[in-house]
Amino acid sequence: MNSIDGKKIASGIDAEITRQLTTLERSLSFHCLLVGDDPASHLYVRRKEKMAQDLGISFTLHHLAAEATVEIITEKTRELNLLPDGYIIQLPLPTKLREKTNDLLQQIDPARDVDGLTKINRERFLNDTPGSFLPTPVAAVMALVYSLSGDDGYRYLPFYHQGSIGKVNEDLFGKQAIVISDGDVFGPTLRVALARAGMQVEVVRSDDATLVKKTERADLLVSAVGKPGSITGNMLKRGVVGIDVGTTLVNGRTKGDFDWESVSAIASAATPVPGGVGPVTVAMLYANLLYLAKRQDEG
Repeated sequence: MNSIDGKKIASGIDAEITRQLTTLERSLSFHCLLVGDDPASHLYVRRKEKMAQDLGISFTLHHLAAEATVEIITEKTRELNLLPDGYIIQLPLPTKLREKTNDLLQQIDPARDVDGLTKINRERFLNDTPGSFLPTPVAAVMALVYSLSGDDGYRYLPFYHQGSIGKVNEDLFGKQAIVISDGDVFGPTLRVALARAGMQVEVVRSDDATLVKKTERADLLVSAVGKPGSITGNMLKRGVVGIDVGTTLVNGRTKGDFDWESVSAIASAATPVPGGVGPVTVAMLYANLLYLAKRQDEG
C-alpha cells in the first residue's frame, strides 16, 4: 500500500509559496483568533505558527478566554478586519459557543477569510466564479488526490485557480467517491470539487444506517468525522484510496478516523495520521493567505 506522504506534498507547496513570496515587495502577516484553552486547538495553532516562521510570514496570536462572549469575539473580528492580509478563527470554539460558530465566521471580511469559510467565499466557489478558492481542508484533500497521478499538488494552489478544476487520474475518473462528514460545509464543498474533477460523489453522515453499504462501494473514501478508529478495513473494498481528515487528540497523540492497521491492509493508498492531511492543510492555509494578499494589492 502507498502511504501518502503529506509532509512531502506540503513541502513542495511551501517551496512554491516561498518562490512566489519573493516576487512581493512586502512581507505578509497572518492573525489567528483563538478562544479558550482546548489542548488540540493550541497544538494546531503552534503548528501554524511554526510554518509561518519557516515561510517568513509574521504570525500573531489573539487569545481570548473561554468565557468570552459573542459580543467580545465579534468586536475582535472587527479589529482584525482592519488589518492587512488575513486571519482565521481557530475551530472548534468552546462548547457554549458552538451553535454560534457560523454566525461568527460570517463576521470575517471575505477579503481576509484565509480559511475560506464565509458564505460569500463558499458561494463564489460553488457558483464556479473565476478567482474563487476552497476552504483549506477541502483544498488539502484535492491536492492529495492529485498527488496520486504524480502531480505535486501545485495544480490546485488557489492562486492558480481560474474557475475550473483539473481532472483526477484515470484510476479515479468516473469512479465513486464517498465523503463521510457530519458538517454543512466540508462535505458539500468537497462533493462539488470532486464532481468537477470527474468523480461520482455522495456525502454521507457518520450515523447513516447504511454507512457500511456505502463505504463498501467507495473507490475514494474521505472521512472527516473525528471518531478515532471508526473506519475499519472490513468496511471497505480492496484497492480503495483513503483520505483521513478526522484528526483527534487522544492522550496527547493525534489519531485519525481510520483504524490504520486494518485499512492499510485493504487500501491501495491512504493518508496516515499524523503526517497526511494535516501538513497539507497548513500549507494550503498559507497558499490562501498569499492569494488574498495579492488580491488586496491589486485592489
